[in-house]
Amino acid sequence: MAAPRLLEATNVGSGSYTANWADAPKAQNYLLRNYDVTRIGADENDYALFTETFSGCTGGADLSSMVPVNNPQGYLDDYTDMPGWTGSNNSVGQNLIGGGDYSGGTLVSPALPVNPARGEYQIYIEAYGYGGDTFCILFLESGLYSYIPVPEDGYLNGYLTIPAESVKEGERLQFASYNGLAFAVGALDVTQKVEAGDLIRTFASEVEVAAGIGSYTFTGLEGQLYAYQPVSKFKLEKETVYSVSCDYMVVDMANGSSFITDKVEIAADAVETARFNTSGVRVDKDYKGLVIITMSDGSVRKEIVK
Repeated sequence: MAAPRLLEATNVGSGSYTANWADAPKAQNYLLRNYDVTRIGADENDYALFTETFSGCTGGADLSSMVPVNNPQGYLDDYTDMPGWTGSNNSVGQNLIGGGDYSGGTLVSPALPVNPARGEYQIYIEAYGYGGDTFCILFLESGLYSYIPVPEDGYLNGYLTIPAESVKEGERLQFASYNGLAFAVGALDVTQKVEAGDLIRTFASEVEVAAGIGSYTFTGLEGQLYAYQPVSKFKLEKETVYSVSCDYMVVDMANGSSFITDKVEIAADAVETARFNTSGVRVDKDYKGLVIITMSDGSVRKEIVK
């Protein structure tokens, strides 16, 4: 499934702008994402792209006293510093968010604003679990994973370095317990080299727009630079499938202009980026049966592997 074609923003100014796009074939509706944008002023080797302390989480200070938030699925903006965190069956404590014992809880970060052109990046994480369990981190865009044994005292902290060849723009991290026991994340920091002029996007909000409309107006904006990205949504084999837009339209509120910035990792010829079974679970190339394959140009195709 192709991504929608971006059109220039209109009605820019006075704290609002109208995002515009042309429909993609067969798309039923769109997820339209709005981003705050920061323009980097000078080169820096260790720039803080993303910092999260879960300051909105209150309650007990350990896993046994965390309180369920009763969310089968959805956004967690009431509990986080950075908007866009999602999860299911989550529990919270003092500056902690994760999942309770045998709740099936998962926690997913917003898209990290990493840049493949700038090479490797580092993640600092503080997390908690029960001794003998395994803390799991799945990198949803690149397919990387990290399984970290939980020490007896239940506290994990340290750095993960992501090699340059595995850096994917829009990377999201999914956290879980391998054995289904309670776990929590207490802090997450992402740093990477930046250069003067780089545009750093931070997720601000998301709305769903029906097909055939092709525009939406964001209001109540106080910054100078924003970016928008529409993503096609459609049904395939009774499953909901999303395209991935190759571009973002950057909006300059000061002068009313807008311009497209391309994802730097997109090649001239589309290549496979991931494959999933019909339940939406990511699989490798040895998997047999009907698979859904996402491509680097934002398109999606089906294939039967025998």
